[in-house]
Amino acid sequence: MGEGKEMQTAYKKLQSLFKKIAQQAALDKDYRELCLKDSRAAIREAGGQDGEISEGIIFLEEDGDYPEQGGQFFVLPPFIKKSWLCGQEKE
Repeated sequence: MGEGKEMQTAYKKLQSLFKKIAQQAALDKDYRELCLKDSRAAIREAGGQDGEISEGIIFLEEDGDYPEQGGQFFVLPPFIKKSWLCGQEKE
């Protein structure tokens, strides 16, 4: 496999991982809290991997403040309550 093809495959895996993180953080309050407190653990839980992908990633709320320290910021999607999806009573 050529270098360009390897990079494309790695990029698709990265996109897939962050899509999974966004979906889970939108629906699972505990996982969302993990993202905000410990990005490395959240990435490891979602993708079963750690390493350089999690270096410097900081998850933020949409309306949250950006931290002073540098890093790669990933804004989480809004939290969706189960009651909004299923028409159930509020939690």
